[in-house]
Amino acid sequence: AESILHDAARNLLFVLGPNGVDALNADTGALAFSLAKSLVQVPGGGASMSLGNGNSIALSGNTLAVSFDGPTAGSNGAVALFDVATAGTGATWRATASVGAVPDMLVFTPDGSKILAAIEGEPAPGYTIDPAGGLALIDATTGAATFFGFSAFDAQAAALQSQGVKLTYGLPGTTNAQALPSLDLEPEYITISGNRAYVTLQEANAIGIFDLGTQSWVSILPLGLINHNLAGNGIDTSDRDGGAIIRQVPISGMFMPDAIASFVQGGVTYLVTANEGDAREYVGTGNVFNEAVRIADLVPASGSIAPAGMPALDAALLSQIQSRRGDADLGRLEVSRWVGDTDGDGDLDRLQVFGGRGFSIWEVGGTSTAPTLTLRYNSGQLIDQIIASQLPGSYDDGRSDNKGAEPEQITLGTVGGTVYAFVGLERANATMAFSINGPTNVNFAGIINRSGDTAPEVSTFIPAAGGSPARLAVANEVSGTTTLFNLSAAPTTTYRLQILHGSDFEAGLLATQRADRFAAIVDRLEDAEPNSITLSGGDNFIPGPFAAAGTDATVVPVLRAYWEQALGLTTGALSGLHVTNGVATSTFFATDIAILNAIGIQASALGNHDFDLGTNPLNAAVDFIAGTSGTTTGRISNVGTQFPYLSANLDFSSDSNIRGIVTSTLREASTYATTGTDLTSNQTVANEAADAQIAPWTTIVEGGQTIGILGLTTQVLAS
Repeated sequence: AESILHDAARNLLFVLGPNGVDALNADTGALAFSLAKSLVQVPGGGASMSLGNGNSIALSGNTLAVSFDGPTAGSNGAVALFDVATAGTGATWRATASVGAVPDMLVFTPDGSKILAAIEGEPAPGYTIDPAGGLALIDATTGAATFFGFSAFDAQAAALQSQGVKLTYGLPGTTNAQALPSLDLEPEYITISGNRAYVTLQEANAIGIFDLGTQSWVSILPLGLINHNLAGNGIDTSDRDGGAIIRQVPISGMFMPDAIASFVQGGVTYLVTANEGDAREYVGTGNVFNEAVRIADLVPASGSIAPAGMPALDAALLSQIQSRRGDADLGRLEVSRWVGDTDGDGDLDRLQVFGGRGFSIWEVGGTSTAPTLTLRYNSGQLIDQIIASQLPGSYDDGRSDNKGAEPEQITLGTVGGTVYAFVGLERANATMAFSINGPTNVNFAGIINRSGDTAPEVSTFIPAAGGSPARLAVANEVSGTTTLFNLSAAPTTTYRLQILHGSDFEAGLLATQRADRFAAIVDRLEDAEPNSITLSGGDNFIPGPFAAAGTDATVVPVLRAYWEQALGLTTGALSGLHVTNGVATSTFFATDIAILNAIGIQASALGNHDFDLGTNPLNAAVDFIAGTSGTTTGRISNVGTQFPYLSANLDFSSDSNIRGIVTSTLREASTYATTGTDLTSNQTVANEAADAQIAPWTTIVEGGQTIGILGLTTQVLAS
């Protein structure tokens, strides 16, 4: 299914598929009637029209509008008008408007007299044809259409690019091989507020504003970039890192919205965008026109000479990225090879990924002739974090290298007096609901999904009426299913979090008898509360008989067996664990660390006693350490903590023993853990060995909430 709408007057759901429209009873799902695309006549009638796939539907009164692609790539599409019977028993064709290539979305003007069609003008495979994009304004009675393209902006191409509008190329090898808005801009989705239509220009990372009164384009406004190196804006960069590893990285993201909706609050218009992302990828016989490239293919393995067909990187960017080409780090991430030259010298100064992996709220300001857009809210990494924690079976790590959950659809509706945004997640097979109590007051409200529904494409909100609750109808592209969900506002509840906090874990000899009992108590307490985290206040080990005994060679087989089981490895895989110069001897405090990992500590502050033997033994105990020879797992000499150590008030920069495992990046606590995927190759082991283990802060996602944790070390350490 490609599109869906609700007809309140007839209690019907109109569902558009590739070959026509089905009208379903909104209560029972029973088929009322169908409209095959073969019913569409050529403009003026007299013969069936040759058409491609259906794209969008819209309804006003008795007029149903349906858009179709042309029969071949790059050819003109059509918008057909049908008269729907008052009784909801059928519909008859009335008129057809011939419009541009790929009429992607339809919407009626508020008075129902006209229809706006977003003409995407998507190029044909191989980029052999690049039709003009724009808006078609269609008379809802006669079907007469007028096209409004972007040719007036061609003279402003350089200025638009400098402002951040992502313009790329025309036909390679021709006189049009330049960035022309008339060819390059591809409208996707439309929302109307007042006398203005706001149109997403996805590939250009911009929004166009069209005045319905003057019937003219007012402005093209860039949306800017997301800094994925800031707290709350992290992304999962790899499809080969073993799961949901969401972290901050030195990458910028282009919002690139697909769907758009709007609401008015306090007389101000706000736009809500689903930031899916889309690269220009048109591959045909003998001609490849593709801007997306993996970082490992863009960045040279050594030196500064760019790989064939790739742009050079600025020296500062190269030094920052070159060591991070591994598949489990940044190497698999897809970026644009056409944008990121900020100083105009021909090389890339930053790397930009496609899509924002969330949704945003923008405030419309400025004047009628010079409007502005201001970002008021962006969901950042929230959607991926919630899917990973609450719906892990739907977390598609195979798409982490390319747009993540792909928020494609946005629908607004009011339930219980509160406005909600319903965000369709194509790759997570779910719709996520967020309450909007203001442009900056946005809260996660729940996940809507059903087993068997795959790739939600579009949804429509049905307000509560006649004793029926508010509902959300979701059309799914891949499964071809349509599902109707009843909605109700969740009762207001207080989020309750249990914090299991231990301190002074330093073990005496009695730990040999009591550690397992303590772990059992922690397990029981965790099971007693739905939301629980387990922390340590530090002083996790101390010099003494227990620490000394832990270095005995007889402890090494026990530690190896524990870690092989914990990491899902075969017996004997960690043959090099705790071996120094060929002699089995455990690292100081390795037993203490193993006990804390087994208990399930999720984060720990650094205590003063953790430094009693100095920073070198501390580093050796907590860090993942591996050599460069031997089998992949046999080269590992220490696994270390599966949690971050935290201290926001210590400066490690002058201590060569430990500064190499310190990061200031805010990361989710679970990303510090070693997983089986980290041990699949010599490169992944090396990446894990290079990772940090100490930070000022971390976050833990628990019960859909992100908990921030800051560590502090006692000032006694100074003495």
